[in-house]
Order: sequence, then C-alpha cells, then structure tokens
Amino acid sequence: MTSPTSQPETHAAPARLDQLLAGPMFAASCLFLLLCGTYVHMVQDPQGRFAGIAALCSWGMLALYPLFVAEAATLWWTNRRRWNILLCGLLPPLRIGCRDHSTGRQSWLPCVGWVIPDESLQERVHRSLSLPMLAVALLVLPLLIASLLLSEQMQSHPLLALVLQVAEIIVWFAFTLEFIVMISIVDKKVAYAKEHWLDIAIICLPLIAFLRAARLGRITRLKVVSSTLSKLPRTARIFRLRGAAMRLWRALLLMEVIDRVLRSDPEQRLERLRSQLREKEQELDRLRAKVEELEADVLAESSALAAAAPNVSE
Repeated sequence: MTSPTSQPETHAAPARLDQLLAGPMFAASCLFLLLCGTYVHMVQDPQGRFAGIAALCSWGMLALYPLFVAEAATLWWTNRRRWNILLCGLLPPLRIGCRDHSTGRQSWLPCVGWVIPDESLQERVHRSLSLPMLAVALLVLPLLIASLLLSEQMQSHPLLALVLQVAEIIVWFAFTLEFIVMISIVDKKVAYAKEHWLDIAIICLPLIAFLRAARLGRITRLKVVSSTLSKLPRTARIFRLRGAAMRLWRALLLMEVIDRVLRSDPEQRLERLRSQLREKEQELDRLRAKVEELEADVLAESSALAAAAPNVSE
C-alpha cells in the first residue's frame, strides 16, 4: 500500500467551460493580436497605400471583440477571479496566457494542454521557442538592409513596401506572442520583465508611435501624396515621427538579434544556469534558517512544558 507521503500531488481539473474554450479562445486571441499588429503597422504608411488592409483589420478586431466580452460576461457571476476576467475581456491578447478561471493554477498551451506553470515548463517552453525566435530575430538583418538600401524604391513600388511591412508585422507578432506566453508562466514576473526590457521596448514602441500619431492627426483617414506634404505641417510632423520611431525600433531589433545570439552561446547559457543555481542555494539557505528557528522555538516550548509538568502534578 502506498503511503500518503509518496502519493503524487493532484490538482483540481479546470472547469468544463474552461476546457471547452481553451483552444478556440487561444486561437482567437492570437488572431486578434495579429490583426492589431497589422493594423498598427499598415495604418501608418506615409502614402496611405495600405488603408484598405488596415480597415479590414479594424473590422476583424471588431468582429472578434464580442467573443471576449461574451466570455467575460459568462464567467463574471460564476468565478471569484473577476479582475483576471475583466482584463481578458478588455484586452483580448492577454487571454493568450490566461490561467483557468476556476482554480487560477493551470495554463493551457498548444501541444501541451493544461499544465501547472513551474520551472520545468518554463525551461521546456523556452527551449521550444528559442530556435524559432532566433530565426525571427535573424529576419531583422535583411529587413534592416532593405529599409536602408531600398527606401527610394519603396516610395514607387507598393509591393516592395508591402513585403517590408509584412516582415515587420511578423517580427512584432512573434516577439509579442513569445513575451505574453513566457510572462504568463513564470513566477517572478517583475524580474522577467526587467531581464527582457528590450523585448518590451520592441513590443511597445510601434504602439506608442501609433498613439502619438493618432493624437497629432486622424491617421486612419490620412490619404495624401508626397507632393502635398509641404502644405500640411501637421501631416509632415506625423510622418517624421513615424520615421524616427521606426528607425529606433529597427535599432532595438538589431540589439535584440545580438542579445539572442549571445544567449544561444553555451558559455552564456552556463553562466545563466550558474546564476540560477546561486539563487536556489540562497533560497535553500533561507529555508534552512527558518527550519532551525522553528526547531529552536519548538524545543524551547517543549522544555518549558516539561519544566512546568512537575509543578502541575504537585
């Protein structure tokens, strides 16, 4: 007969509704994120050549949004994790890394299913994403070369500009998806965000540029040709802002490529493992100190009870 101490730890299964919605809502969240990234990049084209694609993306997001609102409304009255439900309803991309609404302890990932986020899962996901993300990061190099050498050709060839925009969208989507998945399964989220500040900058810079441009003018209705830019100072300012933001974004991407190549080096990986080992040893030392302190308290309490026992018998 197996003793209680040797039995494996069991966890309550997610609610049936969570199990039914996990895969479809994960796919819907990824699609929403892709549409959002496509819209943000396409709508900022200086000549307004991709306004039609941006409009389709906006309608796609509007069509998907009721799914997340309906899910949030359904779960609101039956779950206590209402803050999590509200965030996923308001910001659909956060649904990608959302844990189950019944226990809040398990996450659903494609090809993995429902799992308890722990260090082994983090390492497994990191290994699975390292090579694809390194390939995406290396895609930045031809992207930078094309943006530097073919800038004039892109003004007169919409197809070439479209290819460049699609490449930028793929890079942005991949980095954003990886960051959301990883930060949803790590325990030390603040530490992970600090360590991957470059990823956060790559994700947020296009959004900041879009919001800044939207404040300066209605970029969704902006359809002007380059010959009229001199007559529209606000429009010219929007385009200069967008150009500066994209140059900074590509510079950050280049830094990210260098960082990922260095992180793939065995010596760098060994150093990270040694750092993790030092952290675990420090945590183990703290646990030993707490155990010794509790043992001393228990021993002192036992001694006091033993000393008081003769007095009670008398």
